[in-house]
Amino acid sequence: MPQTGTPSAQPAYPVLATIGGRSRVADQERGMKLRSSVVLALAVTLVMTACTSPGSDSATPTTPPAQALGWRGGGHGEAFQAGAAVKGAPECAYLTVPTDYAHPTAGHQSLAVTRVQAGGRRQGVLFVNPGGPGAPATSMLKALVGAMPSEVTDAFDIVAMDPRAVGESGYLSCTDPQARSRTTPLDATPEDPTELATLKDGLTRLGASCAQRQPSLVAHLGTADFARDLDTLRSALGVERLDLLTYSYGTVLAYEYARLFPGRLHRMVLDGAVVPGRTPAVRALAKASTSEDTLYQFATACADEKCSLGSTADAVIGAVRAMQRTLERAPVTIPGHDPLRPAVDAGAFTAVVFSALYSPDLAFELPAVMHALGKGDPAPFVALSDKLENSPGHVANSVVNGVFWGTSCLDEPRTEITPGARAAIDDASETFGVLLATSAELCGSWPVPAQPLVGTTLSADVGARTLIVSNASDPATPRSEAIALRARIPGSALLEVDIWGHTATFEGLSCVDAAVTTFLVRGDSRPASRTCSPD
Repeated sequence: MPQTGTPSAQPAYPVLATIGGRSRVADQERGMKLRSSVVLALAVTLVMTACTSPGSDSATPTTPPAQALGWRGGGHGEAFQAGAAVKGAPECAYLTVPTDYAHPTAGHQSLAVTRVQAGGRRQGVLFVNPGGPGAPATSMLKALVGAMPSEVTDAFDIVAMDPRAVGESGYLSCTDPQARSRTTPLDATPEDPTELATLKDGLTRLGASCAQRQPSLVAHLGTADFARDLDTLRSALGVERLDLLTYSYGTVLAYEYARLFPGRLHRMVLDGAVVPGRTPAVRALAKASTSEDTLYQFATACADEKCSLGSTADAVIGAVRAMQRTLERAPVTIPGHDPLRPAVDAGAFTAVVFSALYSPDLAFELPAVMHALGKGDPAPFVALSDKLENSPGHVANSVVNGVFWGTSCLDEPRTEITPGARAAIDDASETFGVLLATSAELCGSWPVPAQPLVGTTLSADVGARTLIVSNASDPATPRSEAIALRARIPGSALLEVDIWGHTATFEGLSCVDAAVTTFLVRGDSRPASRTCSPD
């Protein structure tokens, strides 16, 4: 299947695997890094930027008033400090929101906001969320704005906000940075009941640690809280309605915002759709078959390009599975004695292959990675893994990121995966089944009770203002999710894109970009469903 030439790696709700999301073009510009999903603990140092956070957990008014945002020149995050070209000068500010909207005086969070003002006559504010949960948004905005057509950037202020405890809004870690040397990485692809029990025990201990570190916050990491934060931002921006451009997990946020505040929504684009409220097992099963198909699409393209893994798609896939078996028997040691990443084992390799399939450009680095591993050289694997680190895909893959873990487990029904369900997931994907089935186990270890999202059907009025974008073969957000979400938003339009990988909006496909631009800028009438093919 044809593909775009821009890199991507966005996930949305997978738990050791992936599902959240973000824009490929943002990955390119950010130079993002990402570690193996089997690494379940790490130390994080926040980068200080032009805006300094005023802190969290102090008293706030009972009802959040419309605030005046103190905009400063420059943007949050390393991407803005790097000086990449962008249309319009970025500004940054902090928004104050209650930690608990039911008890607004109990404490607050300071959320980082970045804005690029409209280059022409402004017709509205376009809020962008690249996915996750747990992925920063402000540092991605510069690259995304740079990829947007001038028709969009002239018409809208483009705004992004790091969710609570994410990016420049703070950090929720499930481990003590001082305990790194005593931390044992957990196996994300357990092969027997003993390994699975060890994984569950380790996750339970990590979950308890996460809750103990910030107990007032962990119960308020759900998408419903984020949607209320978004409406607080809308009020502070002084606009009556928002336009939304969301990727992967961001589509859950957009859906919840439309459910809670339908009159405050103008239009929304949902790229890489995720259906709210599904159980982890149901989600993992849906992803199992589509991820295997995406691997086949990559393998076909790789064979056509005469890649070194084989002359047919079956041969390429066979090489990937053979490497899994080899690394299960004999992991390749990574020099440096880092206790959190001591070796490339089958779980680490599988997770990186899965995440690399989000982006054709990254996937085509796999042959070199595999040949080097076959010679005992982990360097190319480490380099590819580092490119992915902090991407929503690998953010999703690391439970050290308490926001990914907490949000996923608050939003989804808390059900235990049965042996039959695990077997079905494994059967649906010989390559990724164990990893995906393991991901469905994670929420059983989260110490805060679930607050499942309400999967109600939205109004036809909202549907008339909704465009859903879905790739033909997406390992993180299957086409079936887009079809199911469309059924919950009657009257919405579905733009089907004939490529493999994760998300497509403003990533270089003229058909997609034109359709989205027309909808956002001149969307006076109900959008029409259609199919886009690569240029």
